Amino acid sequence: MVTTPLAQRQSAGHRSIAVTAEDLAVVTGLFGRGGWYDLEQQGLRCIIMRS
Repeated sequence: MVTTPLAQRQSAGHRSIAVTAEDLAVVTGLFGRGGWYDLEQQGLRCIIMRS
């Protein structure tokens, strides 16, 4: 399980600590099952993956 801010929902000064939609596609593509849940409207996402 990973919890991360999303780059597109962060201010310019905080984008470097967040992941992009492309980053998430690469990571989740490595696992057989998984899903994601938005924890905050400002862009905090929880990603759950299983092999």
